[in-house]
Amino acid sequence: MNEISAIITFLLLGTLILLTSKFGKIYLYVLSSFFIITSNITVGIQVDVFGLSISWAVIIYSMVYLATDVLSEFHEKNAAYKLALNNIMVQVLFWIYILISLQVTPSGGESAYKMMEGLFSTTPRITIAALVASLGAFFDIFIYERIKSFFANKKNIFAQLWLRNNISTILGQSLNTILFFLIALYGVIPNIWEVIIGALIVKAIVASLDTPFMYVAKWIYRK
Repeated sequence: MNEISAIITFLLLGTLILLTSKFGKIYLYVLSSFFIITSNITVGIQVDVFGLSISWAVIIYSMVYLATDVLSEFHEKNAAYKLALNNIMVQVLFWIYILISLQVTPSGGESAYKMMEGLFSTTPRITIAALVASLGAFFDIFIYERIKSFFANKKNIFAQLWLRNNISTILGQSLNTILFFLIALYGVIPNIWEVIIGALIVKAIVASLDTPFMYVAKWIYRK
């Protein structure tokens, strides 16, 4: 059941990015903000997918990189960097609000408060981890732009798009994953390296599978 849910989630989110990109980059910024907030909420949920133990947030966070690559490919040079900065701002604002919320004394809804406290009690550590790990997105954009520039005057556009999408995403997500999990969950999850390796494998697969979405996006922008 986990595998089916993962596949459906991937297809739905990828399609959502394509539909959103049709209306302009500002909508991709908004959608990416949704991905950031949702991944923070689900980061503590561990699931087994195809024999690998991963955080459920891995799938939805991977979509941020697809949105970033769409911006790098079809918009002005700094559009993707602005998205990365937007994600950092969303991350900071989200955790500031959570931190303040956990300082209040509830006069009702204690059960809901305790659930939120249990879910977000590691606010400072996860916030720092997320901010440091955001370097992965900038690294992804940098690599994408370098490969795109290198092949600017060469033929075989099909292979070039596949190449820059996969290499940049895999490298960027690998950096993001290692930094985040080591800072946020080291000492919290006993099988931390198993989780990291599982996340790296899943993200590499996702990077390969999101390539068709890039070609559909290319068709959309041409239209």
